Amino acid sequence: MKYVWYVYQNVYTPSECEQILSSCIDNKSDYYKDRGTDQKTVNVVSTETTKVDHLLTRFFNNVEQCNQEFFGYKLFGRPLTVNLNIYENDKNEYPYHRDALDLGTACDIKLTAILNLSPDQYRGGEFEIFDGKDLVVPEIAAQGSMLIFPSFLFHRVKPVFGKRITISTWHVGPNWR
Repeated sequence: MKYVWYVYQNVYTPSECEQILSSCIDNKSDYYKDRGTDQKTVNVVSTETTKVDHLLTRFFNNVEQCNQEFFGYKLFGRPLTVNLNIYENDKNEYPYHRDALDLGTACDIKLTAILNLSPDQYRGGEFEIFDGKDLVVPEIAAQGSMLIFPSFLFHRVKPVFGKRITISTWHVGPNWR
């Protein structure tokens, strides 16, 4: 693995971000149920990928290109759902966690991809990856920017003051060996 994470900036314009946000809300699905924790204070809206795929072509192309160039994981294709993460109450946060499937599944989550859709400025909400120390990824704070990283890395969103809106996807492949 050459890099811990990779950022694409200005992938979408503000109007495209609004269109993606509206489409995710309009096509809300009960397909995926978020596993809540006592510490996580973010609202999650799930949308089936097929309903928003036409709006996320650049997003998914960037994930595929990034994986080919930097990570080299075997992936099964596009995920079934896109999660809209809405931090809208002061001090909403998502503490350190890893994106993983329950033990005993036939596959593992290999990559996590996040796209910032936030139309308004917010304070806080820093995205951090733990790689022996807290590493802030400031580029993801910009609307239209996206972040791709291995899902086994611990990561968090620090408390948000204002409204922070992102989408996240998990890209799966065969079990780790």
